[in-house]
Amino acid sequence: MRLAQKLKLDPFGARSVPPALLLLCVLAYGLLIPFLGFFWDDWPWIWLKHLQGGAGFLSVDRLFRPLAGEILWSAGLIAGQSPVAWQILSLIARFLAALALFWMLRQLWPGRLNRQVWIAFLFLVYPAFTQQFVAINSLRHILPLAFYFLSIGLMLQAVRANRKPGVGLHLASLAVMLIAMLSTDYYYGLELLRPAFLWIAIHREQKTLSARLKAVLLAWAPYLAGFIAIALWRIWISQTVNYPVTYSEEMSSDPAGSLGIAAQILARNVWQTFFAAWASVFEFPASAAFGQKKTIFYWLLVAGCFVLGLAYLLNQKRDNSRKQFWPEAISLGLLALVVAGLPFLLTGLSVGLNFPSNRLTLPMAFGSSLLLVGLLDLLPCRRLFKILAVSLVVALAVGVQYRAAASYQQDWSYQQEFLRQLTWRVPGLEPNTALLTTELPNSYSTDNSLTAPLNWIYAPQLDGKALPYLLLYLELRRESTLPSLAPGLPIQARYGEMTFSGSTDRTLLVYYAPPACLRVFNPQYEAHYPRLNDWLAEAMPLSNLDVIQAAPATPASLPGEVFDPESETSWCYYFQKADLARQMEDWQKVAEIGEIAFRLDDSPNHASERVPFIQGYAYTGNWERAVELTAQTIEINKFMGPMLCDTWQDILRNAAEGQAKDAAVQAIQAILSCPNLP
Repeated sequence: MRLAQKLKLDPFGARSVPPALLLLCVLAYGLLIPFLGFFWDDWPWIWLKHLQGGAGFLSVDRLFRPLAGEILWSAGLIAGQSPVAWQILSLIARFLAALALFWMLRQLWPGRLNRQVWIAFLFLVYPAFTQQFVAINSLRHILPLAFYFLSIGLMLQAVRANRKPGVGLHLASLAVMLIAMLSTDYYYGLELLRPAFLWIAIHREQKTLSARLKAVLLAWAPYLAGFIAIALWRIWISQTVNYPVTYSEEMSSDPAGSLGIAAQILARNVWQTFFAAWASVFEFPASAAFGQKKTIFYWLLVAGCFVLGLAYLLNQKRDNSRKQFWPEAISLGLLALVVAGLPFLLTGLSVGLNFPSNRLTLPMAFGSSLLLVGLLDLLPCRRLFKILAVSLVVALAVGVQYRAAASYQQDWSYQQEFLRQLTWRVPGLEPNTALLTTELPNSYSTDNSLTAPLNWIYAPQLDGKALPYLLLYLELRRESTLPSLAPGLPIQARYGEMTFSGSTDRTLLVYYAPPACLRVFNPQYEAHYPRLNDWLAEAMPLSNLDVIQAAPATPASLPGEVFDPESETSWCYYFQKADLARQMEDWQKVAEIGEIAFRLDDSPNHASERVPFIQGYAYTGNWERAVELTAQTIEINKFMGPMLCDTWQDILRNAAEGQAKDAAVQAIQAILSCPNLP
């Protein structure tokens, strides 16, 4: 501190804010990065890069977000196909957005360092937006937000500069604005705040209302012209690409009713993205669901962030401006929350706090943070209590982001295990095959998303416009891609520029409900799988194991640059290998695998996972072990009775005769009381 005083440095001044923002960003988003992967729309984009190189990224949203692909292409030069690298780049983009906001606030409200820091901190950890970890998809929206704040800051500098430098700054600001608008349409609504920013900045120079209004309009004119041009182009192009503007049609048919509905939607957006968003930080994890270790770490992280934030904010000098801050902050914050939702209102998209609609809360982060600070500033209490409140909310919001990261971490683990077990069970797959399933146990990827890694794994050198494999959720696609589950019907689907052409005769029915192992259903053995839902039961007869290549020249494997190294010591690894051997009726191999699997520290996670080994032991003459496993299975799960009876009926019909077999029949009848055993 003495050295800083001698050098006339302020360790808690404006220059300390960027490092503080970076530290906060790492604490909120960086702790679990090594354990995160790709999610949701990340998958199609990174798969396009794998297939086409940089050109794959350049084609992303080309028609209606022409510069989005350039952002991803540039990032791809650094990150390649590494999930960790993409997560780091997404974190850096979030930091740059907060830094650009802080710099813009420095231009807007000079002498308000305290409030500027509060707003930037809250913005950085805004709890409604938890899609930071959908790294590729979020990067292309977060970085343009930094461009937006940079453009506003340059504009504010321009209005205070001399004429010649001011023109150059205006041109730079306009160029950055156009880059942001051509990268994403998320911030079109925020562009309507420009005259409000100018009004706040220009009032210091212009004394009369008319002079102030004239100065604002003159400064805004070139930006308004650029905004109108791009907005009209976007409305026109939207009729043939994603997210068409539908509100104009509703307005023409019922103007009064449409305005009323629009007001309700915008009011709900404000409620969701301000009141509900900040209230969510007080929703604490339950250790029973979240895990005891993670819960302890959550509280340590929150406490640490609170102490660090409190110490930092308390050591900052008081703002030297005597003018009240809250009127402008509250007015601008409310206006920002309203206009930020306009693009989504026009395209019929719903803003919410749940995935995936919470991606639309990102434009509201600025207005929500500004409004909260404005309301705190309005409170008639001491500065200490306001700093305590900001520190607490920021710390709890860091906790929200950590909980989100932990959820994504679990999701990534589920994705990897699903795909890894699939390759163990299905080493090769005939082209034009559709995998049918119910929704998988992950929150952040869909069948559409996971179709990309499915093709990456089974057709790594794919070339052309024919998509060989398709993953379909039965509940979601029954009315569109799968109008019926009858045999012999075509399955047609488009996937970007690719087309899938298959049939209900070429499908596999898969089911994954961890901790149980992945199941590739065999109608011969698993028609009475316990407590099967209606969707799977109806689709069971379609599951055609003939599309599986048991011994392909190059067995499928997960791309090493994307996925964690494989482990071949788990129960599920041996179960999948045994299930594949059962499909080939290699009963000796099934029994040999069983001898290894049952000696593991790991064990079956579902009672039905013993069934292949029951069959393997019975067919190789180890009747005593087969009976023993049957008894264990029905004891663990009483609903296994019908499936076990089917299994033993098949065994006793096909196994060689002998005294041991007769003894096994008597034992099984005593255990299961099956009505149709021979």
